[in-house]
Amino acid sequence: MTGSLAEGSNRRVSHTVTTTAERAAIWRVWTDVSSWKEWDEGLKDAECAGPLSLGSQGRITPKSGTKAAFKITEFSPGEA
Repeated sequence: MTGSLAEGSNRRVSHTVTTTAERAAIWRVWTDVSSWKEWDEGLKDAECAGPLSLGSQGRITPKSGTKAAFKITEFSPGEA
């Protein structure tokens, strides 16, 4: 997600990392919401009702601050 504006929010999120990892490996890690806290140092927890897909909804809990809900409004399977 680059420069996207979350619905109902005024926050923009953008992050880029260059890697030699295989696209499929990145996709497996990224779509496993319960493991986000293992590689995102700012998260205490993350959950999603079912597999990550278009329309999925979940919640993230940062290490500091309040919980935030999310809903997937754009989804391109396999694109990292």
